[in-house]
Amino acid sequence: MNHQFVFLIIFIFGYVLLLVICEFLNRRKNVSSEKTRKIAHFVSTLTVLFFPHIFKDEGYVLAICATFFVALFIANIKHLLQSIDGVGRRTGGSYLLALSVGICYHFSVMLENGMLFILPILILAICDPLAGIAGKRFHSKHILFGKTIAGSLIFLLSSLCVSMFYLTSVHHQSVFILSLLIAFSATTTELLSPRGTDNLTVPFVVAGVLIL
Repeated sequence: MNHQFVFLIIFIFGYVLLLVICEFLNRRKNVSSEKTRKIAHFVSTLTVLFFPHIFKDEGYVLAICATFFVALFIANIKHLLQSIDGVGRRTGGSYLLALSVGICYHFSVMLENGMLFILPILILAICDPLAGIAGKRFHSKHILFGKTIAGSLIFLLSSLCVSMFYLTSVHHQSVFILSLLIAFSATTTELLSPRGTDNLTVPFVVAGVLIL
């Protein structure tokens, strides 16, 4: 049997299981939708970083992304997943994340540059949840689209640290300057992106900075 197909099934089953667990925590254990949404975001986004090491044919990755884009889009419209969509505001972040992963992966393969997938997704996985936690924790002033000063500052600092750590690990030149540019660009984009669209815009901007 094709090993890539086996991993395709494993990942799809794993993501479905993650959604089931988040729904259980939300509906049965009264864990807030904000928390279960962050759990789903963090776990799913980090695990896609294994895709380049597992799938040699990008078609399998695009199949996973397309499956969950359609499923999560329908779930969002029908209000089926309270654990990720029941946050008291309109957001398309869940299905836009699947779309973002697929597009970034495609461009990284097309341009033969793994950084165009790894770093944008890494920033999205780590910095976005940290910013959300900081915004709730410190109750700071709101700026735009429900974003807070504390959240934006944490996003800026964490994206700078993530960029420096990753770019240093791949022996990239001008690490600090490039990391600073990525951090400011990503933070500004996140601040200006309403209704979960930062799941799409932030990775694109980070990849764009890397390309330029």
